[in-house]
Amino acid sequence: MERTTTLLLIDDEPLVLEMFAYVLRAVGYRVKTAISAEEGLELLCRSRIDGLISDVCLDGLDGFGIAAIAQRHHPVLPVMLISGSSTQQIEIEAAKRGYTFVHKPIPLDHFVDTAMRLFPAPSRQSREEHSDHDFPATWSHAA
Repeated sequence: MERTTTLLLIDDEPLVLEMFAYVLRAVGYRVKTAISAEEGLELLCRSRIDGLISDVCLDGLDGFGIAAIAQRHHPVLPVMLISGSSTQQIEIEAAKRGYTFVHKPIPLDHFVDTAMRLFPAPSRQSREEHSDHDFPATWSHAA
């Protein structure tokens, strides 16, 4: 039996968190969600995860800090950082650390495609069904 890929998704905007979790689950990922850095760290400590997706701009510890802690415990953990207030400096720092970076708003199909390239793929059936999903062309919520 194939093991489901588990992702930890952290974003302090509930609507964004729900939408990203929905589309990831639709293509076969198991998704644990956290609305804060603190909640994300708790899940990280008590859960087995295969990948991390985090907003950069969070209260307290930012996405870079969460990723650094996560990779201390799981050195090869793939990381995707997302931000609506991105600057070139954020992109450069993400690249230096080997993280994938995407801007919000992001077309949902692009978000899913990026996740499927970065994280261990869900079941073959889910990958094949991905092309059948009719996600909205863009996620236009300003984040």
